Amino acid sequence: MINKKSTRLEVLKAVKEDGYALSKANITFRDDYEIVLASVSWNSESIKYASERLKDNRKIAIKAIQADSRNFKYASERIRMNDKIAIDAIFSYGLNLKFSSMKLKKNYTVVKNAYQNAGLDVLKYTTKEI
Repeated sequence: MINKKSTRLEVLKAVKEDGYALSKANITFRDDYEIVLASVSWNSESIKYASERLKDNRKIAIKAIQADSRNFKYASERIRMNDKIAIDAIFSYGLNLKFSSMKLKKNYTVVKNAYQNAGLDVLKYTTKEI
């Protein structure tokens, strides 16, 4: 079990055994590339505990999103505004439309796929033109 006073080595060992351990780590270690990558590798949802800088790291964000597309919402805005990453995430989990660019929210094909995937709930995240 780790706490805010745990050493880097203790935190790294802990996240390799339980990705959620990142949630208990000192803020310094939430900005440590090796620790966050190890944590996300064990449990992709642990990206939500990463620093903003590492949520903006393409390798970490894509690893988390590919493991579970619902993690798209935790990625940085820059990652979420990348059309290719966003489309893949939306086509896997339609409700990710909520976190994508206005351009994609206006795209008929993207919205149609999101609707087929997630149903009516997705329509509240699109524009009136659709």
